[in-house]
Amino acid sequence: MRTYNTMLLLGLGLMGIAGVRKKFKK
Repeated sequence: MRTYNTMLLLGLGLMGIAGVRKKFKK
């Protein structure tokens, strides 16, 4: 369960970073 939660958090973090990058770079 712990590894699954870590992977989920990493995935969400990457998605968030990608979204922010797209927003600022346009």
